[in-house]
Order: sequence, then structure tokens, then C-alpha cells
Amino acid sequence: MPEKYITGIRVLDEVILNGGFDSGSLVAVAGHPGSGKTSFASMVAYYNGIRDRKILYLTFQESKKKLFSHMKKLGLDLEGLEREGLLTFIRLPVISSPEAAEDVINKISGLIYESKADVLIVDSVNPLLEALDSSVDRRGVLQNFFYSVPELIGGLAVIIVEIPYGESNPRLIGGVDFVADAVIVLHHRLEGDYISRFLEIRKLRGHEIPVAKFPFTIKTGTGIRLWAPLRLEEIPSPSEGKRYRPPCSTVGRYLGDMLPGMITYTSYPADARVITPIIFMGVAALYNRAKTMFISFTYSPGEIWELMGEVFKGYMGFGDKSGMLVNMIKKYVKIYSINVNSYSSSELYSRILDVLNEEKPEIVVFVGFHSLYNKMVKDMKDDLLNNILLYLKYNKIYSVILSSYTGEKQYWWTADTADSVIRYSFIVSNGSNSTRLVKYIYAWRKGREPVLLDVEAGNTCCDEIKELLEKMLRESG
Repeated sequence: MPEKYITGIRVLDEVILNGGFDSGSLVAVAGHPGSGKTSFASMVAYYNGIRDRKILYLTFQESKKKLFSHMKKLGLDLEGLEREGLLTFIRLPVISSPEAAEDVINKISGLIYESKADVLIVDSVNPLLEALDSSVDRRGVLQNFFYSVPELIGGLAVIIVEIPYGESNPRLIGGVDFVADAVIVLHHRLEGDYISRFLEIRKLRGHEIPVAKFPFTIKTGTGIRLWAPLRLEEIPSPSEGKRYRPPCSTVGRYLGDMLPGMITYTSYPADARVITPIIFMGVAALYNRAKTMFISFTYSPGEIWELMGEVFKGYMGFGDKSGMLVNMIKKYVKIYSINVNSYSSSELYSRILDVLNEEKPEIVVFVGFHSLYNKMVKDMKDDLLNNILLYLKYNKIYSVILSSYTGEKQYWWTADTADSVIRYSFIVSNGSNSTRLVKYIYAWRKGREPVLLDVEAGNTCCDEIKELLEKMLRESG
């Protein structure tokens, strides 16, 4: 089997490349300035260097001091590789004419031969491409050179191509895209004050490309992190194994047990954000002794615990015992609060998956899902949110989406993904002597007819939960 050369980006190496690029590969990495091309190339250099492979890093513009300093912040010690004789950094002269470009090509060939490098990085090739692009004959010389580079080096060659601002697609001048074995394009754009990024695979010779676009981030200490969207040929079914019982029979009678992999969507008016579903899921976690994670986009952890305590103390009448109930629930519930306005779409996606991978909960409750939905940019929203929900289904995590109604599109998109729906409605009722607000609850589960529950059903459920909590308090001593 051919020797493999990794990128240091786990998802790319393991999921897409089956262990890395084959020896003799030429990889073109394109993107606008600031898209992460140098970080990508530096990761290739570092992670192959620590495998005792010799790296030749050639640049026309990059300062060694700045490069080493910036990459060290990403956890890439290029300076250490240089000290150990595993990395050679050379800054090439500025190209002023086609003749000078041909001289540089000859110099690069000589450096490859002298260094006996296993990996070549050229950052970037635009000065060469621009100097030779006007002549058909010279373009042929350039294409032949790039074609021969993998044979000269015998390992991996990575060439960076700058895409000018204002162009959305790479115009890989000089025919680089024709001779390259792989073409990777890094995209980035501003979302308010934050940068959203995704990697696009345009070409990957010898490999199937099941998914072409991947959200990614560049993080201090870790460098580039890529997330592979789930590609499931069949829609996963909720698990028929473990079941989570609702803490009141009314919900159980109409919606049944909560199954791993199911999604329940609870919607309420934006100007009547009920606390009941949060209390219900907190008690459900305690009742089922299930590891539960709340991911809140609208409340802080302190606010949620305080609201629970107030409901237990006042509305349910537990008084001083409310603190004990909250502490009992805390044994099974952990709350994360994420301010959507502090992240781009790709960063939000990665943050949520990081939390899920870290905690590995049985149940997840999204509080204020509408904030996440409305924050995601239009052309990435469906893909990113679908991938989060598919991840939960695939990993057999029961999921609850608590969301204000903020528009028809948001409501129907979320309802369409759910296995069961609960919708709170409030109607003004004008009687002969008074006007009152009446609450109705619409409930539906896949495979069943929808039902409409009135306030009396809600009160019965609340009474059942109160009795359950009283029993648990007695059992706890």
C-alpha cells in the first residue's frame, strides 16, 4: 500500500482520506486571504514533521518569525521542527519577469533534490502563476513542472493558491487544477462581527466524495477543526430499547413514552414563554434518572435553576423544600448557556457538537431554539441544524426543542423534523361578566391523531408531578 501523509485534521484524514493523502500526491489549497490556507499548510508540515518526515517550506512573502509565532498559538511548533532539522524554511526572491519565474522553478527543483524533503509546501504559487500565465508556452512549462513535483519529492506537495477578493470561485491559473490530485477551497465570510468558515472539496482523485462541504473553525491551541456532516442512507428510527416515562400520565396517555432518538418540539408564543416545559423536563430527568443536558440560548443556568425553585416553592407549594428538589434534579441535569450573538454559524455548530461529544447525555433539551434558528445564516441554516438533529437521532439521544413561535417558516421547519409536537395557544375568552385568558395545548405524535388539551388537563398533570415529587422527597429521607 502507498505511504500516507496526514493533514492533522482528524475528520479529513480518517473519514475522507482513509488515513491521509497517498505518497506522490499534489494538493492545491485555494482561498481568499485570511481563509486559513497557511494554517492548513502549516498543519500538514507539523503533523508530518513530528512523524520524522522532512519538510521543505517555500514562500515568496511569509516572514519566518511571524509564521512560527502565529502557528505556535495554534499548537504547531514549527520552530521546534526546524531545530531538529526536520523543517527547512526558505523565502524565495520576488519575481519580476517570466525569465525570473523560470529561474525560480529551476531553483525549487534544486532545493527539493538537495533537501531530500518528504513534504513540500509552496506558499503561495500566485507569483509564479501570474508571471507565466500570459504565455501559452510558459503555461505548459509550469504545468509540466507541477506535474513532475510529486515524482521529484516522492511524498506530498501542497501548493497554496490565492483567490482575489471579489471572486467567489477559484480561477486556478496556470492549469493547477488539472494537474492536482486534490483541490481544496477554504471559504470564509463575515456574519456580523464574526467569521464563518467552511471547507469545500472540489477534486479528490482516487477517493469518493460523499460530502463536499464541511464547517470548520480555527482555534487557539488546536488549529483547524473540521466537522463531517452525517450521511445516513436511511432515516434512523427511535430506539425501542430504553424508554423514558413522562412524569405525568396525561402526557403519557396522548404522546406515549419518550424514546432514545426521538425529537419532541414544544412551541409557545414569543410573548408568553411558559416555564412549564422546562420544569417538566427537569422532573423527567429526575424521575428516569437520566443524564440530561439543557443547552439554553435564552436563559442563563442561574435563571433556569431560580425559575425551577420559584415554581416548586410558590406554585407547587413545596416552600423550604424547593431547594432540596432543585438539588435532586441537579444530580441528573447539567445546563450550558450559549449566547448565539457571540458566534458565527459554523462556530455555533461546532460549539454545540463539542458540548454533546463531551457530555454524552441521554436527553438533550434545547431552550430557546428559535434564537439558534434565527441566528444561522440562510444558506447554511438547514444543513447545519439538520446535521445537529441527525447527530442526536443517530446517537440515540432523546431531544426536546423548546422554542418561541417567531414565524411560519421557523415553526413548520422545526415541526417537520419532530416526532411529536406540543403547541401552547392562548385565547381571550369573553364571558358575560368577565374576560379571561384560556390556555390550550395541541399535542401530536407521529402515527397518532392530534388532540387538543384544555387547562384542566394541564392542572391534572401538574398535580401528578407534585405527588411524584412529594413521594421522591419522602424516599430521599
